[in-house]
Amino acid sequence: MQREAIQAAPQAAAYNAHFRPFNGHPGRYSLYDVIYTCPETGGLLEVHHDIDALRTKSPDAWKALIDSRAGRTVWPYGSGVWAMREWVVPDLRDENVVSMFEGNSNLFWADRLGQQLGVPDLWIKLCGNSHT
Repeated sequence: MQREAIQAAPQAAAYNAHFRPFNGHPGRYSLYDVIYTCPETGGLLEVHHDIDALRTKSPDAWKALIDSRAGRTVWPYGSGVWAMREWVVPDLRDENVVSMFEGNSNLFWADRLGQQLGVPDLWIKLCGNSHT
């Protein structure tokens, strides 16, 4: 089943992103480079997305696409992270995604804990089975 989903899933080749120095220093580095700071200045890096390419879809189209993926069982889009793959690592091939279908975890109502803490209508997030 996973194999069929991989084969049927569209690749995000039209979108791209790269690291660049946060301080404006010139430089462009692949997201696949294992670097944490700018190799030339030692400064912070940021992920820069091709915004013009992302704008080829309307906000409503992006919302519909992400909503159609998130929380589903189609590999790898069921994850709260990979449902937005074009906004994360757009050119990562599906067969290279590592996922536990993370994200979109439920909030749990904690009425008794809320009473003990004096917090009415307390909801908590279970992060014990998260990838982090």
